[in-house]
Amino acid sequence: MTLEEIAKEIGVSKSTVSRALSGKGRIGEKTRNRILEVAKRGEEREEMARTRTVTHNIGVVLPQTFIMEAVFISRTVCSASANRHRCSGTMC
Repeated sequence: MTLEEIAKEIGVSKSTVSRALSGKGRIGEKTRNRILEVAKRGEEREEMARTRTVTHNIGVVLPQTFIMEAVFISRTVCSASANRHRCSGTMC
């Protein structure tokens, strides 16, 4: 969330938001707390968006002549990641 977005939501200037986040300058306690609350909420939303897009997928494309190597690679990758994630191999 940018300074401008926070300022617009609260109805203050960008410089007021900047001063509140840096802890410098004279700002009313109520305004400072509101700015910090909105900034924290924005960070939480961004973090949720980042973690939602993680898939842990790995894709490998090999020519058909490498079918035995593909089986080996698939088993190797799955065994390496099986401790932390569900793993499945697909051969087409």
